[in-house]
Amino acid sequence: MNRVEIQAEQVREGFLAELTDAALETATRHGVHGPSVDQELDLWRALGEALRQHKAPCPDGPARAEVRREDFLADLADAAYQETLRHGFRDSFLDVRLDLWKALRRVFWEGRFAGPFFRAACEETGRRWWTTHAAIA
Repeated sequence: MNRVEIQAEQVREGFLAELTDAALETATRHGVHGPSVDQELDLWRALGEALRQHKAPCPDGPARAEVRREDFLADLADAAYQETLRHGFRDSFLDVRLDLWKALRRVFWEGRFAGPFFRAACEETGRRWWTTHAAIA
C-alpha cells in the first residue's frame, strides 16, 4: 500500500468510527438490548458493509448532489436500524429509525472525517464532491 492508499483507509476508518459512535449513542438512548460492546461491533460491521457496498455519492454536478447524498445517508441509516432491530429496543420503532437518521446525518455533515472521506472517494471516480449550503442546512 502506498501513502495515499494508507491515508484513504485511515479516513474511511475514521468516518466509520464517527458513524458507529453516533449510532451507538442513539441506540443506547433508546434502550437497545444486549451488551454495548456487542452493539458497537455489530453496528461497526453493518455500517462498514454499507460503506463498502454503496458507491460514493459523486454526482455529475450540484443538481444531483443532494439526491445522491440523501440516498447514501438512507442506506447507512437503514443498516444501523436493521442492526438495532435485530438486538431489540424499548422505544417506538419510528423514534429509533428517525433518531438514527438524524444522528448519522449530523456525522455526515459535521463529522471530522466526512469531508475527507467523500473527497477521496470522489477523486477515485474522477468526479468532484459537491457541497452546497442548502444541502448542508
